[in-house]
Amino acid sequence: MPDVKSKFSEKLKELRGKRSLYQVEQESGISRSLIRRYENGEHVPEDSMVKRIAEYFEVDFQVLRKLQFEDAFPEGSEERLALFHWVDEIRSRNL
Repeated sequence: MPDVKSKFSEKLKELRGKRSLYQVEQESGISRSLIRRYENGEHVPEDSMVKRIAEYFEVDFQVLRKLQFEDAFPEGSEERLALFHWVDEIRSRNL
């Protein structure tokens, strides 16, 4: 994934702005090496970490989660189609 432009990583860089990785680490409790991996698109955060990031930067969790989802399941990808097909199957069983 490092070669792919990640929507989540771009947003994280934008949110961090001129704050240093050290400053974010000290204020958020999230290690700077982990933040760097997120920003470089080398690692995709779990929902619990997305929530911590959203709280620290005072942004809507759902906005960041949507970007995370779009990175993991790009529009038109086979993975996204399979996921939506699976969700439709589950919904139809529960009706």
